[in-house]
Amino acid sequence: MTRVTVGRIGRPHGLAGQVTVRPSTDNPDERFAAGVDLLCVPAGGGPERKVRVQDHRWVSGRLVLRLDGVVDRTGAEGLVGSLLEVDVDVAEVIDDEYHDLALVGLDVRDRAAHGPVLGRITEVAHMPGQDVLVVARPDRLDLLVPFVQVMVPVVDLAAGHVVVDLPDGLDDLAEEPDRGP
Repeated sequence: MTRVTVGRIGRPHGLAGQVTVRPSTDNPDERFAAGVDLLCVPAGGGPERKVRVQDHRWVSGRLVLRLDGVVDRTGAEGLVGSLLEVDVDVAEVIDDEYHDLALVGLDVRDRAAHGPVLGRITEVAHMPGQDVLVVARPDRLDLLVPFVQVMVPVVDLAAGHVVVDLPDGLDDLAEEPDRGP
């Protein structure tokens, strides 16, 4: 299990202990559903505590939570800046979707060249059109590989690698630029 941050508590909302939350998850309605347990990690340090979501709602585009045990504005003010975290199994694959943390650190092998290691995934960049694997390579610029089935036909978490099938010329785009004399 790996702990991931799913949100940060903002300022209080009203007088009854509700808090605004800036979510950092793809599915906030599921992550912050009533009955979900979260770990609340104080911004200034101190002991973390388990909190349970009583309910959530959206107010003018902002997520507002009511948490068990937080009954007034003073209690809500004490949580400002705290991180909300959960433990997740990053190796769990649902509908061919992978958690970023499961992909970072995997070797990238080239299918066309019979499997030599091209580099290692250092990041999954979430671009407007699609996700992109950022592959660090020794002595060369990073290789950016669109994370689509045709270019990344194999993801083998157990073996610790992905296989890429790059179109001709894509690897050449990441050559080290000429630095001159």
